[in-house]
Formats: sequence, C-alpha cells, structure tokens
Amino acid sequence: MHVIAREQQGVSAMVGAALVIGLLAIAIGTHVRRVVPEQQREQEFLHMRSVRRSFTDLKTAIESLTPGDVITVDVKMNADPVFLLPSLPRPGSLTATPAYAIDKLKPIAGTWVDEASPTATNGADNVAWVMPTSGRRRWSYYKFDINDSYMISYNKVDGVLVRATLWVYVDQVLYMENGGWIPVDVEARRVASDDWGEMTLNWDTAQSDAYRPGDLLDTKSGAFAVDDNGEWVGFDVTEYVQEHVDSYPRDNRVSICVREVERPPSSLNRGAAFISENVDFYYRRDVYDDATYNYNPYLEFIYLKPREVTDAKYLAARYGREGLLESGTIEFDSQNQRYPQQSYIWQNGAVILRQGWRATMILPPSDLITATPTPQGFVRITVTRYRIVSQGGFSGTGAASIKVWIVDNRWLTYSEMPNRSKVVITLPVYYPLSSAWSDYLQAQVRVINLAFGQDPNYGNAARLDFNRLALIVGGREGGETHDIVYCERLIDLGVEIK
Repeated sequence: MHVIAREQQGVSAMVGAALVIGLLAIAIGTHVRRVVPEQQREQEFLHMRSVRRSFTDLKTAIESLTPGDVITVDVKMNADPVFLLPSLPRPGSLTATPAYAIDKLKPIAGTWVDEASPTATNGADNVAWVMPTSGRRRWSYYKFDINDSYMISYNKVDGVLVRATLWVYVDQVLYMENGGWIPVDVEARRVASDDWGEMTLNWDTAQSDAYRPGDLLDTKSGAFAVDDNGEWVGFDVTEYVQEHVDSYPRDNRVSICVREVERPPSSLNRGAAFISENVDFYYRRDVYDDATYNYNPYLEFIYLKPREVTDAKYLAARYGREGLLESGTIEFDSQNQRYPQQSYIWQNGAVILRQGWRATMILPPSDLITATPTPQGFVRITVTRYRIVSQGGFSGTGAASIKVWIVDNRWLTYSEMPNRSKVVITLPVYYPLSSAWSDYLQAQVRVINLAFGQDPNYGNAARLDFNRLALIVGGREGGETHDIVYCERLIDLGVEIK
C-alpha cells in the first residue's frame, strides 16, 4: 500500500507541474497578445516625443546660427524594447534633402499628324490626338526650347538636372470593344530633327527619317484606360534632355513624338499591327493657365543643388515665372509598428508633423515673414528663406547626429526706400506639406494687415492665393495701394548626418 501511495503522489506532482506550466503559458500568451503591443505602442509614442524634442532643438539652434558656427543635434533612431520582445524595434530613417528647383516649359510648337489625311496639317487645333487604329493612326509632336528654363543658360546649367518629364493630360478616351474598355499602351520617342513647324508637318512628311519617331524614351502601359475622367501621364525623357544640355555647341531644341505602342496581330479585331480598332484619345492644348498649367502639355525639369542662382534668376522664379525654388528638408521617418507612422520635418524654419497624407505645422517659423510699420507710414516686409545645399542620410539603431552650418548668407533684394506697391510671396512646398504652410500663410495675412493698421478681418493689404500658395501684399483691385519696403534674404545651410 505504501508503494501505491508513493506512485499516486508522483503522478499528482506531475499533473500539478503540468497545470502550472499550462497556466504560465496562458499567462505569457495573454501578456504577449494584449500587454506587449500596448507596451510597444507606448515605447514608440515616447520615442516620437523624443524626436519631436530633437527637432524643436534643431529649429532653435538653426535660428541662432551665425557664420562660422556649427551646431549638432542628436536624434534617437528607435524606440526602446519591451519585456518579452527583446529585439529592438525597427529603426527610423533620417535624411537631408537638398534644395531643388522646378521649372516648367511650354512647348514652342505642337501638332498631330493623321494617316487618314496624309497631307493635312493640324497645328491650329486645340487638341492633339493619338490613334492606334491601322490606316487611321495619329501621332502627336511637341517641340521645346530648353534655353527657356531659368536654370539653363547658353553655356552652363546652374545645378544638377536629375529628372526631365513630359507631362500630358489625357482628357478623353473614345473607344470600346466588345462592350468593355481596352487599355492603351502609349510611348514617347525621339525625333531626330527639330526643323519642323506645327503648320507644316503632316503624315507624309512625318515618314521621313528626320521626323519619323526614333528611339524609345518611355512607355506607359494601360495609362490611358480612363473613362470620362482625365488624368496626367508623365514620360521620363531625362537622358534625352541631358544629351541636349551637354551638347556643344548646344542643341537647345528638343522634339518628342507620342504615339501608340505597336502590337502584333491578335485574335481580337484590333487592326493589322496595333492595339485595337476604334481607339481614339486626345490631349488638350487649350489656352495656358500660368498658375496651374490646366490640361496643357509641358516639360518639367527638376534640379538638385542649384549652385549659382543669381538674384535675377531667383527673383524671376518667384515673381512672374513658372520656376520655383524649393527649400529642402531635414526629415525623420518612423518605422512604427503599433503607434501610427509619422514623420517630423524641418523645412524653411518650421517643424511639420506628417501622418499619412495629412500634415500640420507644430512649430511655425520665427522670422520667415515679418511686417513692421515704419515712422514714415510705410510697412517694411522682410522675408528670410533657408535653403539646404547638401544631402545625407542615416538609418540604424542608436542615435544619429545632425550637423548644420551656414554656407552662404546674402540679401537677394533690399530696399531702404519704398519702391513697391505689391509683393507676391510664394512658398513652393508641395503635397503633402502644402496644407501646413497654407495655415501659416493665413496667419500671416492677419499679421501683415495689422501692420498696415487695418482691420485684420476686412483689411485689403494682404490676401492668400491658395491655388499657388502665395501671399499677395498690396495692389488689390478696389483697395488701397501701399508703399512697401521689401527685403529678402537667403541663407544656405550645409547639413551632415551620421
């Protein structure tokens, strides 16, 4: 009987241990499922608060910079680990993106040619067609003068051309087959000769070696499968444009043909060698809108690190020209797993928080735009712009250091005497940051109107143009004309991240 009792006691001990282990496993599993995610979320939240403090310190340090100074700000790259999840969370990335310039060129000539009317010219039309149907093909031609770019002179380029894009707006697609839409593949090709005119080029002349579509530049597959809703489509023509920029003596004219992608015959009734029967679509070539380029083809240049932006070029880019000078950014992008993905961005003196497609300015610039009434009754408006002229980045665990110093500090324009009745102050910042800056500019409207001694709600000294993100001071139709002393300063910043 004693032996049996001892065996029963051993079995009971084993069962008890198994129960304890099972309960412990359940507790650990529950902790991992419920508690650990909340702890990880909390750690990621605390990390983003740390990043915010670092960007606050960065903003303050930059505003206090003087020539010869170098400031350093550390940024923690990852959240702390949590219990039972010892692996470090994914680190964020820290990047400095240098200033870039954007320029948009209108074509100096544009037309389309029609296989069904081989001697007809169509340069006077306000649309440009492309049609792949065999026997009725239509091709579009565009010609640009790259010397029209404010960043390109006749003997040099003030910056590094990183991208050239031909943008066309597809207004309608007029085709169906078997009751459904058929995707259309379209391509951009080189044109050997620029010696053509929109009122002289026709289908017959376009078959010569000089004007026939040449080497392929870019293809958009199915890009035009749209119903009644138009869409912008861009063709990468960077290499082609760069060859013209580098040529000596410079060949400043660039011609591009947009046409269908040829296809072999198929079982569908799509014509001899093209996409489909009854496939028509066209690009609009209406009157230009300088602010938005509504529906019209254009060639867009993007330059990194513009080197020698003279006062005249800089001001021409801001007042009355399509070119815009971006300020550059210092940005931390999180890799949060539980807390929302966020980015903190320093841009032109402000700190912006971005989450998804939304952005809000959490710290406005201290002295980007100031308006001060003078004893003589004028108003002095001073604009201080920051521009980053170097690039760098870091992604890893631990901490990264941001070093910033002044490379150049100069007045672009300065007037002690009132010589303006209207000033247009543009902030060329793009989606998704534009909403943050529009709120800032709206606040500046009130500040400037107060400087003019007017009611901040009904004053006519300043107003905001939301479409082009511009603050317009003075010169309003039906309002008063004010004498403005205008000063504009540009501060170039060097940035190193490691």
